[in-house]
Amino acid sequence: MTNKEENTMTQEQQAMAEARKARSIEILTREGIPFIQHLPLIEPEGVAKVRSQEEIARRAGCVFLTAVCSWNIVEVGEEHQREVAGHFTGILQSWGLGEELSQRERKLFSGEAATQIIQAATWRMEAFVVLAWALGRVPSLDIPRGQFQGDLEEFFPNVQPSSYKKFAAWSRRRPDGEILDEADLIYRIRWAAEDARINGKAAPAGIDADVALERHIALNWLIGYGGDDWDNISIDT
Repeated sequence: MTNKEENTMTQEQQAMAEARKARSIEILTREGIPFIQHLPLIEPEGVAKVRSQEEIARRAGCVFLTAVCSWNIVEVGEEHQREVAGHFTGILQSWGLGEELSQRERKLFSGEAATQIIQAATWRMEAFVVLAWALGRVPSLDIPRGQFQGDLEEFFPNVQPSSYKKFAAWSRRRPDGEILDEADLIYRIRWAAEDARINGKAAPAGIDADVALERHIALNWLIGYGGDDWDNISIDT
């Protein structure tokens, strides 16, 4: 968030944003993660355009299948990506999500994706976990020190045509404040990881920089920061 945007808040909204920042810094201090005081505030309740439950569920379905499709392509070899992509395109269509894909996701499901797109997609499950958390399907998000270790099967059992409807029906979106709390925290965690990278150091406090990146993408999308283009969500630090 820019200082100009901060100046458009009411006093109450400014206080909410500052309190959120203070809570994040308290967590960072406890976890031994570096921070800077002058990193800007993020937009608070009433300003941030947090996504609806339906939007989040549909994006979550796309991201889940994108990750699983890419894993399967890597497992069998890129020379077989057309067959793999065709199989998962069928599932995607049965879920009614064929029109929801981003441009890079469309490339993957076309069976003509470059290695870079396939490899990047293998990390998307970490973004999915954030979306599932926002829908109340994951109890909590810990400090991103490693990849998700939960049972992915529970979200979409056997990846059947009926799986998405059940996933969406059993979801309950978290309040704006909870989502904004995580967005503020990952923003500051990512600053620490990027500062370390720029200075040629390992990410501090055991942070997994790749996992933190995926979480930052998902959380910024959730709060409507940087537009609607999933492929190009702003993740400035």
